[in-house]
Amino acid sequence: MKHLRRFNESVNKEEELQDFCETYLAYLLDDGFEVSVETSYDHWKNNSEYLGITIKKTDNGFFKWNDIKDQFIPFISVLSKEYKLNGRCISFNGIRYYTFHDPYTQLGMDDLKHGSETVRKIYTPKNIIAERIDFKNELRSIAIFIK
Repeated sequence: MKHLRRFNESVNKEEELQDFCETYLAYLLDDGFEVSVETSYDHWKNNSEYLGITIKKTDNGFFKWNDIKDQFIPFISVLSKEYKLNGRCISFNGIRYYTFHDPYTQLGMDDLKHGSETVRKIYTPKNIIAERIDFKNELRSIAIFIK
């Protein structure tokens, strides 16, 4: 029991959700992941409040979907029953590497350059639970938005 509260102490939504996430993602936390929860405001929708959950490696490293899916899918299943998740609310944030020909060099071996770009794909809880994920790139973080 990381945090014990007296019966008369109040718990805000962020702390409650943080405890929920840490409980259900304990195996990921043991494997070098961290979970953070914070309140944000959607300025496009009359400053409506929502909670954001971010899951990432503690060393800001990359990870693969296959490495976490066995812990993440049951977590999303329980989370979607306990909290109101709307539609496309789970964002996979990763990186894609590629090779290209540099047009400023002469043709030859040294005209190949390597680059990378940020990739973001948004999924619904339903697609994650049904394992309809086609994200093949390395992940930097997963963000979940709760109303």
